[in-house]
Amino acid sequence: MKKLLALLLAALLAGALVACGGGGRGPVDAVEGDGDPFGKYEQTVQLDLVTTADVTVTSQVLAYYPDESMADNRFTDLYADELNVKINYSWVAQSTEDYNTKLDMAMTIGNLPDAFIVDTAVLSDLVEAGQVRDLTEVWETYASPLLKEITEAEGDSVFKAASYDGKLYGIPQMFSSTDRAQLVWIRMDWLNKLNTLYPNLNLPAEPKTVDDMMQIISAFKTYSKDLSGREPNRAFGLSIQGDLWNSMGGITPMMNMYGAYPNIWLEKDGQLVYGSIQPEVKEPLRVLSEMYKNGQIAQDFATKSVTGVSDDMTRGMAGVVFGEQWLCSYPLQQVYDDDHAADWKAFPIFMNGETQNPVQVTMGTYGWWVVSNEYEHPEAIIKCMNTYVEHIWGSKADVEKYYMPADTGAPVWKLSPFQPEPPTKNLDCYLAIKEAQANGDDFASLTGEAATIYGNIRNFFDGNSSLWSWKVGYWPDGDKAVYESMNTYVEENRILYNAFSGAPTDTMRLNSQMDLFSAKQGEIFTAIINGTKDVDAGYNELVAYWNTMHGDQMTEEVNAWYIATSA
Repeated sequence: MKKLLALLLAALLAGALVACGGGGRGPVDAVEGDGDPFGKYEQTVQLDLVTTADVTVTSQVLAYYPDESMADNRFTDLYADELNVKINYSWVAQSTEDYNTKLDMAMTIGNLPDAFIVDTAVLSDLVEAGQVRDLTEVWETYASPLLKEITEAEGDSVFKAASYDGKLYGIPQMFSSTDRAQLVWIRMDWLNKLNTLYPNLNLPAEPKTVDDMMQIISAFKTYSKDLSGREPNRAFGLSIQGDLWNSMGGITPMMNMYGAYPNIWLEKDGQLVYGSIQPEVKEPLRVLSEMYKNGQIAQDFATKSVTGVSDDMTRGMAGVVFGEQWLCSYPLQQVYDDDHAADWKAFPIFMNGETQNPVQVTMGTYGWWVVSNEYEHPEAIIKCMNTYVEHIWGSKADVEKYYMPADTGAPVWKLSPFQPEPPTKNLDCYLAIKEAQANGDDFASLTGEAATIYGNIRNFFDGNSSLWSWKVGYWPDGDKAVYESMNTYVEENRILYNAFSGAPTDTMRLNSQMDLFSAKQGEIFTAIINGTKDVDAGYNELVAYWNTMHGDQMTEEVNAWYIATSA
């Protein structure tokens, strides 16, 4: 409510400035322009944006190209040359948190950029305050066939989330939702060593069940002296962190293996229910609590972050971690750099007895692009998106220049403010490499990004150990590749999406109900794991808190949305 009031105040102030001759342009409603998705403006069009350039941009991209910056690079040149669109950044944040803080301030004082990325909660506030434009006609008129194909590939849920009264107010910044499916990472050289030293342990050479995983975690702690030189009381099998839902070191895969799906809405008995308050969450929490008691989880896990989990991996303190496909780049590339014998494998989540549960995944978007209702050229951002996808995956594709130069392996696409990508692009690259291998090592037939990735793998085999992560991710070596496990999820239809993809309901937005509930959930789940709360008592407390947060009303609103959108 505070944010909404601030936005309304900002809108009033902006209106007052216009009325007093302060130079404001006022709301623009009509869709203008040439109707050409790639048409170049006769007069230069300025597009004021805001963006984030975190440490990965600095270390992985700009470090290799000191003549470029976020403000002046190959993409700003591209959009200027082909569209006559001049991009200017009002500010560049150093992290997601910094971006959110700066954006809150910009909204509070009514100093909005021409276009910017928001989540559904902020989008809802902006729409209600009348601060952003209806983009329905702009999207239909200017989005190129390739851009539409990419953004609509996983259905219309990402558009529904940004639509109000049938009007589209946000363009999704798409990425692969498949890549968000988490895996179980196990240090296989340790497992193989224990099977050689202690065959009587009967450790599974290729784990398939939750019991197999638990046996391995226990052995990694008990025999840590043999594996990393650490005493068992200074090591543990599984590394988790304080942010229980992080994509590295969170516990989401553990929950899913037991049939629990926290933080998403799922269908149960014919209606949508919120996964966090279903009784299925109790058993994995009970198991984690027992692991904590046995020292198989760090006693200070609640204070750990991504950096702490990375330290656990690189210092040989744990050999099992849950996380997304990118863990092979960070931190496991560093583990390999320190010890070339290190051999990690990413498994799909394991069976629980005879049951093979799906893995939960959220929709594939970083957020939604919105356009200030005072900006005269909303089609400019669509034209830039068209140009981006055309130069990476379309008829003008130049992967070497605009995606990943072979000589550096730098993800230069991060220099563009607009980064829509095909939802299965990484998996498609793996399958293309796998097919080329099956066709008599016909790697010369590879094109685009797949050819670039294969080049990185080839360079690894030729002695460049810094490219180990590419080999682990994409080389078809039996079932060892990360993307072979990702392909298993897809082929076996084992991905469970959040069934609710709409904007926050009225009750959710009231006093930030879901944020308050999420904080309480983290507090209670952490207390259960570290043993300061009983599982049943903690679960009952969470359900009671859900009820005080008007959980029944939120459930009713979500189901009304579900019925309306399913019709």
